[in-house]
Amino acid sequence: MTEFEATSAFSRPASVDGVIHRTTPSPSRKIPSPSASAGQPANKATGPAKSERPFYTPAPPKRVSRWERFQTPLILLGGMIGGFMIQNTTIGVIMILAYGISALIFRIQSRTTFALAALSVAAITVMLLVKPNAELASNFTTYTFLLLVIGVITLIIEGRPPKRRKRNRRLN
Repeated sequence: MTEFEATSAFSRPASVDGVIHRTTPSPSRKIPSPSASAGQPANKATGPAKSERPFYTPAPPKRVSRWERFQTPLILLGGMIGGFMIQNTTIGVIMILAYGISALIFRIQSRTTFALAALSVAAITVMLLVKPNAELASNFTTYTFLLLVIGVITLIIEGRPPKRRKRNRRLN
C-alpha cells in the first residue's frame, strides 16, 4: 500500500516523515452505547461511529483540616512562648533551628515562616507595652531574625525550577 492509497479525502497521509502509522484495532469487549441503554435500537445509524471508552477520574484532593493547617505554627509558637518565659535564648534558638530543619525536610511553605516572624514582631510590641524588659525583647528580635532567614531560604528553594531529567537519545 502506498502513501496515497492509505489517505482519504478527510484524513492525513498514513505516512509522516517516512513512518507508516497503523490504526489501532478496536477493543475486543463491546461497550454499550448510551442510545442502547436508553431503549433505542442499537442498529440504527446515528452518525459516524465513535469509540466510547470509560475515562479514569482522579480522586478528589484530600481536604486539609484546620488543625493540620495550623498544627506546626501553633506547636512552634507554644514552644517559643515556653522558651521565652524562662528567658533562655539557647532553648529558643535550638527550637527555631529545629523548625528550620523541619521546614526544609517537610517543605513547609515560606509564607508560614514569614507569618511566624510577623507574630514574633507583634509579640515584641505587646511585650514592650505590657512589661518593658529589654532582655526579653532582645530575645524576640533574635528569634524574628532567625525566622526571617529560614523564610528566605525556603522561599529560594520554592522559587527554583524543578530539575529536568536527561533524556536518552537514540543513535540511529
